[in-house]
Amino acid sequence: MESSRLSDLKSLPKLTRILIAIVLVGLIVRLVIAVSLTYCTDLSYWVRVSSNITANDGLYDVLGYFYTPVWGYILSFLTGFCDMLGISYGHVDPNLLIPSGITGQGQIVPSVAYTMVLKIFLIAVDMLVAYFIYKIVTILFKDEKTAVLAVALWLLCSLSISISSFRVSFDNIEVLFMLIAIYAALKGNFVISGTSMAISLLTKPYGAFIALGLIIYVYGKNNSFKDAGKYILSAIVTVVILMLPVILNGDFEQSMDWLLGRIRNLDSHTYNLIIPLSPAIIAIFVIIMHKMSKIKDNREVVLCLSGLLFTSVMLILPGNTQYYLVLLALVIIALPKESFAAILFISLLGILSFSIVNISIFGEIGYYDYTFDFLNTIVYKGHSLFGVLYVFFEPIKMSCGIICAILAFSELWRRSYEQPR
Repeated sequence: MESSRLSDLKSLPKLTRILIAIVLVGLIVRLVIAVSLTYCTDLSYWVRVSSNITANDGLYDVLGYFYTPVWGYILSFLTGFCDMLGISYGHVDPNLLIPSGITGQGQIVPSVAYTMVLKIFLIAVDMLVAYFIYKIVTILFKDEKTAVLAVALWLLCSLSISISSFRVSFDNIEVLFMLIAIYAALKGNFVISGTSMAISLLTKPYGAFIALGLIIYVYGKNNSFKDAGKYILSAIVTVVILMLPVILNGDFEQSMDWLLGRIRNLDSHTYNLIIPLSPAIIAIFVIIMHKMSKIKDNREVVLCLSGLLFTSVMLILPGNTQYYLVLLALVIIALPKESFAAILFISLLGILSFSIVNISIFGEIGYYDYTFDFLNTIVYKGHSLFGVLYVFFEPIKMSCGIICAILAFSELWRRSYEQPR
């Protein structure tokens, strides 16, 4: 039986075997990290949210959840799954130091089983992202080798590994639905595209330029206002359905707390620069999309390149590491063969993110001597481990945005001159 399976595997095309190997390596690395290392700060919030849900307190009735409700709905499902299996979420350990500015959060110790349920779910999302990257790149470049390369860039990048298997952050859900929206639009299913894009934006808003670009792309595909209307209407209906329970409960303002908080955290000089320039940036994006989408052979790639260019500009500003996951996905599908410089810097972000580890080796995840002060500096027995590395984060993050923007702009410029009109 084993020899028969081995011969079946050997009979597969070489490229297929390479793809299977990449997927297996990406999966195994994620699972090994998932059971070995974890970043407890975000995870301790998810424990509190699950406890709130079980107590029928809702997402926003008590402190712990600050986002729009998409991740909350998913977390509710995962909480129900844990309840069905009798899995404890975690417990409070009063001996743990409370991080300043995060009252009581540092004393929550997530259980191993609860942590693994969330991590396995997010790892599965990573695998789905890889699938849609493969499908999109195959359509855009009509080359299976390029598609396999793109899958490798996603699955083997330290940033994508870090976010799901280590940080337990839900940013890959935003990426997944953004890619589903792009794929559905390429295949002509504009209702699914609009629905998926709305879910992506309600998870986190970093795919905003892709959402806008899809309107122009969908209209230009058949010069049809009807198609664009399907996309826009399905997106609006999805937003209403997802936000209606929150609005009826009077929690709309709280559901916007994360987004508004990020805007408020911009320093006054940055805020004063970005807000007045926003209409001009959007107008330039629309003009580029409109002009270049008239080049028939370019439409699909231009959508991704334009989205990459303006998302890169948006992410040049200071922000958390996980926000760059959208940038990683966009640079992979738009420039899989030219993106190695950008991938290198994005990978450095992923590697540095492991330096803020709350570590437990095959043990009770969350029992740690590492804790955080308000500046996210790790203190271990009184010694700072992360402070020296923190200085590298912002320059590398800015470099990611700048390199991706340069790559996207140069490719758009090249295509505008080389493609027949």
